[in-house]
Amino acid sequence: ELEIAMALINEPEVLFLDEPFSGLGDEEIDKLLIILKRFAKGKTVIVIEHKISKIKDFTKRIVVMNEGKIIADGNFDEVLQDPEVRKAYWKVK
Repeated sequence: ELEIAMALINEPEVLFLDEPFSGLGDEEIDKLLIILKRFAKGKTVIVIEHKISKIKDFTKRIVVMNEGKIIADGNFDEVLQDPEVRKAYWKVK
């Protein structure tokens, strides 16, 4: 949380976040998302996150990669319905 706060102080136009929710509980994640939503207006935020359900309301676009290749690109609902995503992450055929 401290690292994210320090990054936000400088008000960058582009913010890269790598696993920002790692080690945080649901309550802490919710608080952090409120802060990030306020910050993100008019800015570009790139989030690398395995818990995609946590960023559903935060993102307009999700790009899913598997083994170094883009397998899906779209909004949250489109990505979750993509057969390649289902196969790669949930082993669903």
